[in-house]
Amino acid sequence: MHKQYIYGASKFGLIKYDTSDGSFSKLTKVNSLSDVAISAIASDGSENVIVGYENGNIDIINGGNVHNMRDVVMLTSKSNKRIYKIQTFEGNAYLATDLGVVVLNLRKREISETYYLSNSSAENPVYQVAIVDNILYAATSTGIYSSNLENPQIKVFSSWNLFSGDQSSYCNIQPFNGSMIVARGLKNSTCSIIRYNNGDVLTLFTSPYFADFNVENYLVV
Repeated sequence: MHKQYIYGASKFGLIKYDTSDGSFSKLTKVNSLSDVAISAIASDGSENVIVGYENGNIDIINGGNVHNMRDVVMLTSKSNKRIYKIQTFEGNAYLATDLGVVVLNLRKREISETYYLSNSSAENPVYQVAIVDNILYAATSTGIYSSNLENPQIKVFSSWNLFSGDQSSYCNIQPFNGSMIVARGLKNSTCSIIRYNNGDVLTLFTSPYFADFNVENYLVV
């Protein structure tokens, strides 16, 4: 949500609701956006709305302007570049992508860093990121990893901690009342929703066909 606008996303465009006058408008590739196949959207709580696409393309919407960034798309050595989720924190957007965690500096509008969460040349997709107390958590196809954002070796995968304790696939992680709620498994398949709380691990339930969840004051699946 933006200060004045509420955005809704479909695969092919955005609906923008203006809270000041109750009007709606559409944003698509025809009139403003740079691409189709939207896969993620987030706001930094001020003027920026970040839109991610399945091919790695990025749009930053600021007021009536749309700034396109094709840095990830142009990585021709990588085949899969999908942006799964976006988390904003202190002027940066942290993008969970097929490549790893891509850090976007919103003020400079440039990619400042990329964290590849693998010791090999094989890609390890990151499906969701969360930031709590300056700790960055990444839910990946080989477990949930964490690192302090001030870690000088954060670009080195071996400096990250295996938060999940196992190397199963995890597709979501979000903070909730001092704990972390995670989804072990992949979307559109069987997933277990698990709560990590000060060393205690509790499986809340298992879904035979998991889509997604969101945490605000309560858990919505």
